Amino acid sequence: MRVGFIAVGLVVLGLAAAPAWATPPAPTVDAERIDPLLRYADAPDLPPLPDLQPGADLPVLLRPAGPWTDAHVARLTADRVVLRLNRSGEPADVGGLRAADGPRAALLGLADEGWYVRVARPLDAAWAPTAVTGPLSEIDAVLASGPSPVDGPLGEGLTVMDVDSSIDPFHPHFFRADAGVKIWFDADEDGLLTPGIDGLDRDGDGALAADEVLHLANGRKLWTDPASGVDQVVGDDAVLDPERDWLWLDSNGNGVRDYGPEAGFDDDDPAFGEPIYVPDDVDGDGAIRVPERIVRLGSSRIVAVANGLRTYRRGEDLTDLYYVNGYRFDHGTAVGGVLVGGQLYPQPRPRGFLPEADLYLFDRSFTDEAGQLVVLDEAMEDGVDVVLWEYGRWVGDHLDGGGPVELAVDGMSADGVAQVCPAGNLATSGKHGVSEAVDGRFDFHIRFSPWSSYDYLWLDLHTDAPGAVLECELTAPTGEALDLSFDGGGEPIAGMSTWGFSWISERDTKLWTITLQSATAEPGTWVLRCEDVGSEDDRTFHAFLSDGTGWSRATRFLQESDFSTLCLPSTADSCISVAAYGGDQAYWDGEQPGERHLYSSMGPRMDGGKTIDVAAPADPFVPAPLADDEDGATHPVYRRFSGTSGAGPHVAAAVVLLRELYPDATADELRQMVRDGARIDAHVEADGEPVPGDGWGYGKLSTHRSAFGGAPAPRPAYPLDVTAAVRARAEDGVCVARAIGSVAGRADARFRWDVGYDGAWDSEFANAGHPFEVTPGEVVVLRGQASVDGWWVGGASLIWRAPDRCPSRYACSGCASTGGRSVAPLGLLILLGIRRRR
Repeated sequence: MRVGFIAVGLVVLGLAAAPAWATPPAPTVDAERIDPLLRYADAPDLPPLPDLQPGADLPVLLRPAGPWTDAHVARLTADRVVLRLNRSGEPADVGGLRAADGPRAALLGLADEGWYVRVARPLDAAWAPTAVTGPLSEIDAVLASGPSPVDGPLGEGLTVMDVDSSIDPFHPHFFRADAGVKIWFDADEDGLLTPGIDGLDRDGDGALAADEVLHLANGRKLWTDPASGVDQVVGDDAVLDPERDWLWLDSNGNGVRDYGPEAGFDDDDPAFGEPIYVPDDVDGDGAIRVPERIVRLGSSRIVAVANGLRTYRRGEDLTDLYYVNGYRFDHGTAVGGVLVGGQLYPQPRPRGFLPEADLYLFDRSFTDEAGQLVVLDEAMEDGVDVVLWEYGRWVGDHLDGGGPVELAVDGMSADGVAQVCPAGNLATSGKHGVSEAVDGRFDFHIRFSPWSSYDYLWLDLHTDAPGAVLECELTAPTGEALDLSFDGGGEPIAGMSTWGFSWISERDTKLWTITLQSATAEPGTWVLRCEDVGSEDDRTFHAFLSDGTGWSRATRFLQESDFSTLCLPSTADSCISVAAYGGDQAYWDGEQPGERHLYSSMGPRMDGGKTIDVAAPADPFVPAPLADDEDGATHPVYRRFSGTSGAGPHVAAAVVLLRELYPDATADELRQMVRDGARIDAHVEADGEPVPGDGWGYGKLSTHRSAFGGAPAPRPAYPLDVTAAVRARAEDGVCVARAIGSVAGRADARFRWDVGYDGAWDSEFANAGHPFEVTPGEVVVLRGQASVDGWWVGGASLIWRAPDRCPSRYACSGCASTGGRSVAPLGLLILLGIRRRR
């Protein structure tokens, strides 16, 4: 993640007439408590600011001193301040904040009278398989927490919102396997599905045309080895691996899988493109054999994508997203993959943690804080249950919990929508420094690296004393010195224009901002020396800087500190602030899996009122956008995803599952469950911090302990030795067959059965066999899944032929299947005959 700003021209106020607010009343609020962008919006040499057009109204977020009334709305109307409306035609309102646009003079008048008025800042364009991280976070154990795998929470009926960059809606990871079970045609009659040879005999003529041959879509895994720096690829082969690959039909014969509107597909088409299938490896042996089948991908897991300009909705125009919004898809695609990606049916395959939840994605790339508030308001109307904030900002705000984004977070929490905020990757970046004032004097040394170029530098100073008054001097590496101004003006230094202001927050922390702009900056060490002329008390001053290079160390403080690096909005009072630790990835300086990542931001907040809540594993493998990789339309790709961005969706998924288990819990109660369940292990203890601490918070995310108060039972091996069989006997003149199964060494194993293998389960998980009626000589295809302690442990599929005369007792020779790998003596030929007749 990085901080981005949008350049702006000068704001010119064209006042054709003299409205009522042309001469505002005498100020009743200290000027330093008014947003500097209101105070100095017409000043020359502005720093990079929101994209304000000359003569245009200012986008703002505002709130009166008390509850909203009709009189407040009438006052805004009279002053030509226009409230932004949601799609229901009502003012967008989140936690009492409303988005609006209005003339600067009117807004200044409101601020003078004590209204909360903030010019909308741009949202940061910050960019940054769960087989390892799932067990570490205990989310897998919660999913398996019932007597069977379908009794635990699955996120069904719940929606998680991701505030992020955009998402690739065409990656097969984001579709449910709900478009029908298909019997594949074994063209070479070897009983094994082979891409490029076997296929789907859709016209029933007993042969495969070119458009009926199944092709391989390799689920490739790409990453760079951190030790050697060498790119690694797994899965780039011609062999079907049911755990990671898909199969597809080339309907038009062009050699690639086509999808989306440009290829003639829309929201009504399953998986938005040419038919694509997931193999059902029932027995988990790594191959698809007769009578195992394939399942077509159908409906999208993405319920909506909003970008502040438009909301694309599933079943309406979601397929238009890719072509209108083609900016960045990697971050949102990765986070969405951890949350809701993959297919619950069939098992097993890598997937996200919420197999039945929906994803509502907000692409913040094309809007500001005012547009964001409207999207949040509409998302709440749509019934989102949990919000995950996948961006971080550390300059331009007080970082004390009182900014508009933080207040919106708290407003949604108060309405029951739980909030999860990755803390950011600012530690070890050198972007935060601490200096202790002695006799009111302190300094900061800033190193501009010669190997990087900059066109601006944004520098913030913070303290908890609103009465502090600073006089500062900035010295360039050339020796040139400049007395800085904090009244909206500034003189150039070393070829860089300067601008500055001071600002007191509603929570009584004080911020001083200095910006420097030019085509290039002088490399070397810049020195900022300050004196608090308002007090000689010894106090701590914090400093943050941004140079447009994100988390990098291109520009850094020599007095750098990893503490107090929480980024907005993890600074919000109610948000669950998430740190990151290594899942199975090591980075640098001897860091090992299980240890907190060195980059992971730490508490406390600027005012000391907030710190980390919990740490979660990072480094999952996640889906990457199809268009980002060669032949991506045909070969879906997974990449390593790290940072607190990778840890955040683990916590969000955990909160969704807790919401399903405890539907009446408040957002604050869900947050406390996450804290109470966190575990302390040797890695946490090795850091020697108290609990809660500024690095680990309450410890490592342990979802099962949060949900049920105790550690989960160990997961059984997969697959176990599963045996299935069918037997028949006459009962009251009817031939009744019974599907039975067993798992070696586990008498408590439970089974469910799909008679006819049509994708619909005909029984729940149970210890007893499943009875069903047959006619003498009938051929039946079945599949069964086995569970132990709530976990899937294997399965079996088989073809069974009922005896020509139904015996009076259970009796049937040659009709058992062990591990699903054998069939009745004539079963294969019978099934082939069935396929040829379909």
